[in-house]
Amino acid sequence: MYNLCICRAPYQGTYCQDCPTCTTSCRLHRRCAQCLRLPRDAIQGRPDHCESCENDSQVQYLLVSSDEDREGETRCTFRGPDSCIYRYSYQNGADGSVTVYVQMQAICPQP
Repeated sequence: MYNLCICRAPYQGTYCQDCPTCTTSCRLHRRCAQCLRLPRDAIQGRPDHCESCENDSQVQYLLVSSDEDREGETRCTFRGPDSCIYRYSYQNGADGSVTVYVQMQAICPQP
């Protein structure tokens, strides 16, 4: 067979672009996922790197309200300074693009 990628563990996918067990992929998108949760007009307190996230042509960040399963997505979570759990997921496209879905609703501890 020609033009077939043979992936080394833990990578998988048509072009060996997916690594479901790699924590670095979640970390890579975490900062920009946090930016998406901040109001765009909140200039004060908004990190400088947020603008570069918005201008990244290879990654599309979407704020979503539902926690639906998407084929080929990798789920990520992080605990914010408010002790809430924030969820996001990402999908790698065959063309090298990435779509990151950031959940609007956080899971916060009861007071």
